[in-house]
Amino acid sequence: MTTRRSLLAASVGTGAAAVLAACGGGGPTVRSAWTYTDDTGFTAHVDHTPKRIAGLTDAVSSLWAYGIEPVAVFGYTAMKDDSSFDGRDLSSVKEVGRTYGEIDIEALAAARPDLIVTHVYPKNGGTKLTGTETLYGFADKTQVDKVREIAPVVAITMAGRADAVIRRTNDLAVRLGVPPARLDRYRKRFEAAGARLTKAAKRGLTVMAEAAYADKGLYIAKAPDDPSLSYYRHLGVDFPDPGGSAYYWQTATWEQVSKHSVDVVLNSTRAMSIPDLLKQPTFAALPAARAHQVFPWNFQTQDYVSQARNLNDLASWLEKSTKVT
Repeated sequence: MTTRRSLLAASVGTGAAAVLAACGGGGPTVRSAWTYTDDTGFTAHVDHTPKRIAGLTDAVSSLWAYGIEPVAVFGYTAMKDDSSFDGRDLSSVKEVGRTYGEIDIEALAAARPDLIVTHVYPKNGGTKLTGTETLYGFADKTQVDKVREIAPVVAITMAGRADAVIRRTNDLAVRLGVPPARLDRYRKRFEAAGARLTKAAKRGLTVMAEAAYADKGLYIAKAPDDPSLSYYRHLGVDFPDPGGSAYYWQTATWEQVSKHSVDVVLNSTRAMSIPDLLKQPTFAALPAARAHQVFPWNFQTQDYVSQARNLNDLASWLEKSTKVT
């Protein structure tokens, strides 16, 4: 669990740019350089503290939760369809990509970002980067290089538990000017929500998180490979191993769904909707479906605000659900 000490430590050496008066009255101001070394080892250099932030929807939505509104975003769906942006005023945010790997470079440049933020997933799983990963949201390294001609691109690793990923998000947020005291308030809510989930998890219900597709069936998430699920499991939630050796997902056709029976299902908000999912006969026959214990799963945002909400939601669902398997 993040402590006040670790939160404040994250802010040490923030490198926030200070505007210094030049020698002599009326002279120009000089700004100290802003630097940030990301999880890949790349060091961004900007001549002032970045104010105009762009990037992957998952990454900028977390910074926005702390008050840093982006100027441009790209991702794998439209902002209006992305639950991470529910309740946000999107009128001043330029959408420069709504399909994975497709980024309108000219539109991104026109947004004049100072810094571009994204995520990176370790190749073939694990918690450590190999140095050969393509930053998430980009088609390939060539595209990354083109975007870096506009502004530095920094990445946060999506591996390990959510609390560790959140600390890295917080570190960047503080470097961008978010007051540590504000994060400390959010941390307390996050920890309170975690305590509530720990209590709810003691009811012993099994949980499956999945993304459903009409033409493919279920993609069942493996808790150790997802930061959020890994943290929920750390707090006591029981996610049965769906099997298979592939990273992150285990697939199950509609005919195989009955092999994955649990008490509670979390359905990705970025795939088939719950009403459509319940129209699939084999899924509708599952005990969790019959008991109306299928709930939305928003899993990418890694910040205290979003995760506190997710923790409380999951706790409330476990509190009102019953053992059906």
